[in-house]
Amino acid sequence: MMNKKTIGILIAVWIAFVAAPVFAHSISVWASVENGKVVVDAYGSGGAKLKNIKVYVLDAKGEMLLQGKTDDQGRFVFDPPAKDDMTIIVKSGASGEHEHTAEAKIKKSDFDEAKTPPATDDTPK
Repeated sequence: MMNKKTIGILIAVWIAFVAAPVFAHSISVWASVENGKVVVDAYGSGGAKLKNIKVYVLDAKGEMLLQGKTDDQGRFVFDPPAKDDMTIIVKSGASGEHEHTAEAKIKKSDFDEAKTPPATDDTPK
């Protein structure tokens, strides 16, 4: 018969094997505005770039604006249909219990902040 310590170790090992796949597949997303375009970068555990995963862009009302997939560098770049609030959602894995999602927000003000100031002529005369 097993003692309490052995049972505790077996339970801990079982939890580690069951929980490991959940943590191993976590994803994150970063979205920014660069030169008027929205740039989305998707990352997996340990900072690995996630390629070929689904990207959904929703407007402030939650309606779909566009969708696509990340490239080989884990990036999705698009011209926004409107310079307004939007939500970017990335999904990896199959639908159901193995699907993982992350989301980022772009605010209308992000488009104003991303404008580059006009060039100045600093050449000495």
